[in-house]
Amino acid sequence: MNLKRLKRFVKVARGRSKKAIDQISKRPLTSFFIALGILLGLIFLSNFILKPEAPPTKEVPSKEVQTYKIGEAPRITVQAQVEKSGVIQIVAQTAGIISSIGANEGQQLKKGANLVNISSNYQGANAASMQTAIASRQYQLAVDTSDTQKEIIAKQREIAEKTQENAGELHEISEKSIDETKSLIDLNQGILDQLDSNISALVAGNVGGANDAAILQAKQLKSQFQSAQNQLKSAQRNIEYQTDEDNPPTQLANLAKDLTLKQLDIQEKSLSLNLEVSRLQVALSAINASLFHPTAPFPGVVQRVFVKVGQAISSGMPILTFAGQNSQLTVIARVPGGIAAKISKLETSKLYLGTKVIEASPSFISQEATDGQLYSVIYDIGKEEMDSLTDGSFVNIDVPVGYPDTLKTLPYVPIDSVFQTQEENIVYVVVDDKAVSRQIELGSVVGKYVEVTSGLTSGDQIILGRNVIEGDRVKITDG
Repeated sequence: MNLKRLKRFVKVARGRSKKAIDQISKRPLTSFFIALGILLGLIFLSNFILKPEAPPTKEVPSKEVQTYKIGEAPRITVQAQVEKSGVIQIVAQTAGIISSIGANEGQQLKKGANLVNISSNYQGANAASMQTAIASRQYQLAVDTSDTQKEIIAKQREIAEKTQENAGELHEISEKSIDETKSLIDLNQGILDQLDSNISALVAGNVGGANDAAILQAKQLKSQFQSAQNQLKSAQRNIEYQTDEDNPPTQLANLAKDLTLKQLDIQEKSLSLNLEVSRLQVALSAINASLFHPTAPFPGVVQRVFVKVGQAISSGMPILTFAGQNSQLTVIARVPGGIAAKISKLETSKLYLGTKVIEASPSFISQEATDGQLYSVIYDIGKEEMDSLTDGSFVNIDVPVGYPDTLKTLPYVPIDSVFQTQEENIVYVVVDDKAVSRQIELGSVVGKYVEVTSGLTSGDQIILGRNVIEGDRVKITDG
């Protein structure tokens, strides 16, 4: 179509060119400018007529991306230890030789059932059992003689009381003797006075020695009475001294009684103490003997026996593994205090048990460090998972981190979504199905997440991939 128009135009142009040549020869300058204008017009016309059709534009496909939405609680992955409250390892509490085994794998046992027996030597002798027998005999002897010893103490107390009563009676007798002695002294003193008077009269009337014999006899008699008087006065002074309560003899008697009674009280208390000590020694010996005969602490099933008959064991060596009927399954994660304080209570944690994922919320978060500088986050797991987990094993847990007391979660984004340079930190967000960069300020790092202090708003969808640039069309896919 365009070619035919071009040929027609050329033919017309040729006819006109002849006329133009004639005109040029007549008016060369004017013809030159006319020709130049025609040429320019032809160039413009040819560009318009022969303009190629524009190729069809191809639509650029959108890039598939995964996003992280601001407003979700970030998650960190930590390891947690499995603890089964009813699964324990029975260990030897004393050294010895395994003499017999009372339980086998898979056997159901009641509380107190014998597990193994340990002896002191290969002949089966047990020194602890002998000590228990000795302590039992000593305790029985203390019990058998206790009443007799108490009776003896009571008799000794009675003797002390009677002795004190006897001293009182003697005191009264001595006081009566004092009165009688005073009367006798007075009588003797009267006789002595009369003798002195007689002797004076004999001496006054002794003329020529006529009264010498009588004077001598009177003096001899006075001497006898004087000797008796002195003895009576000495006896009186002794009795008065003995009976005076302010003097040591009476005080010694009282002290002797008090001392005896206190000694008897101590003996009685010592008797009771010795009886109790003997009983405790029997209990202690029984405890020591029980170390040689471990028993089931609660009803359960024997899971594994680690020893055999005749094997020498030491204290602390494992004997068997025992699982109780009412076992509880607990998973404990240990995290820094900063994370423990920010664990979200609005979202559940994810526990990865092999190929199975369980969602659970912490039953308790410790307020103080429990393992060095780490805090405990405790999860109670149902008994249905009891068989799939072993005591002491470790599992991974995704823990949501957020403010525990508000509906606002922490402004965190995955570290892999942040593009960092020396001057700035940027992330790409989805705006109208396109990748748009946002400059952000970063805070602290928590696990695989970093805190964003500014640059983002709630609801922003952060692109996680690193295969986009500014302006790329994107399509959000599920993670």
